[in-house]
This record gives sequence, C-alpha cells and structure tokens, in this order.
Amino acid sequence: MNPTTARALRRASSVIKEAQKITAAGGKWDSKEDFIAFLEETLIPDLKESGNEFTAEDFESLVEMLKTGKKDAKFINFLKTTLIPDLKKGGRVETAADFVTGLKYLKASTVKADEDSPAQDRITCDVPTFIRLLEFAREDANNDVDLHELTENAIALSKDTGVLTMEDYESLVPAVEPKADAPEAPASASVRRRR
Repeated sequence: MNPTTARALRRASSVIKEAQKITAAGGKWDSKEDFIAFLEETLIPDLKESGNEFTAEDFESLVEMLKTGKKDAKFINFLKTTLIPDLKKGGRVETAADFVTGLKYLKASTVKADEDSPAQDRITCDVPTFIRLLEFAREDANNDVDLHELTENAIALSKDTGVLTMEDYESLVPAVEPKADAPEAPASASVRRRR
C-alpha cells in the first residue's frame, strides 16, 4: 500500500471513530477537552502530513485560545469572514465545521471576571472606524446621550460581529440633529497683537 493510501485510510478510520463519538454524544463532542484532543491528536497531524500546514497552524492557534480562554479578535474575525467561507467554497466543509465548533467552544469558555465584579463589556474596532467614531464624538454628537447610544450600539455589534469596521458605521452612530452653528468669534478675538 502506498503512503498516500495509508494516510487516507488512517484519516478515514479516525474520522469514523470521531463520528461515532459525536453520534453517541447526541451530535456534539462530549467536552471541549475531547474536541481539543481530536484537533491535537488527529486533525492537526493529518493536515500537516497532507501538506496543509497553514490550516494546521490556524487550528493550533484555535487550540491555544481554547486552552487559555483568551480571544484574539483579529484571528476570530479572520476565521469568520475569510477562512471558514473559503473552506466551504473550496469543498472542505468538514474542516470549516471544525473551525465553527472551535469558535462555539471558545465563545462558551471566555475567561470570566471574578464572581464579585461585574462582567466587562468590550468594544473592538479597526483603526479607521475608531478615528471616524472620534470624529463623530467631536463634530456630530450633540450631547452625552448621543455618545451613550453610540456606546450601546458598539457593545451590541461587537458581541455579534467581533471587530467593528466601517461597514458597521451606519449601525453604530445614532441619528442626530445637525448642530446649531455656533456664533462666530469677533475677528479681533482671533488675532493676537504683537508688542
């Protein structure tokens, strides 16, 4: 038997065993630890052996986040917006599903604050969006209520989408009335006199 066939048979055998475990567990992994073990002992080595080093490295990054509970918003956004759709489009649906499963476990295992302290809301956005939000706060917001509404929208969208981008801008900023023009300062007030 040639090495490629042997590798395919080993992979098929491990997939069948894992499918049996999933089926026995009612369609889900028994635990996050079982899922991590599958990634580390089966999937990642198989991906490396078959020449899919980059995908294996992405799973290694996911495993690290699952173990520590620390999220990398940029990487999660990459998985959701680029890698998973590309894998599905390329016919690698099972691999995409494994990333989705990992993201579900990651969402469930977020590092929690101390029991005595309230949970911390987080807002994550790219730099262009951050700058535009600062411009809104400085130039367009009429009062604190506008800023509080912007913040509430940003928190909610961050939970749903991960990293906020300019595509989210219209959903972030509240509808505000244009600011009334401030009276202009007298010309003499803006010119310094030299002695």
